[in-house]
Amino acid sequence: MRTLTLILICTIALFSCKKSNRRATVDLCLSVSKTTVAIDESISVSSCGDTPPSDYVDADIDWGDGTITSGISGAHSFSEVGEYTIRLLLNGDPADEVTDTSSDKVRFYVTVEE
Repeated sequence: MRTLTLILICTIALFSCKKSNRRATVDLCLSVSKTTVAIDESISVSSCGDTPPSDYVDADIDWGDGTITSGISGAHSFSEVGEYTIRLLLNGDPADEVTDTSSDKVRFYVTVEE
């Protein structure tokens, strides 16, 4: 009886872990070419760390102005003056919220001037 109880407890514990609550241990990071740009001046973002884990098939860049591009590198220009937050997204969520990586490696603040 004790063995059956132990097996039942272990089985419940194993299946109660949700995949979405697990945090991958990777060192993701982005590199940004500039943090201050003029309107319509291009800014580049590239990966400088580990490849996102295979659980995260959708790696995107949120440029902070409503534009999201596919992949962990790319270029973009802004059409309006302002401050924007560029973030790496994994399956639609900010990378620092779903992996063990610090936000300052996957999030950058950009100022667009005239």
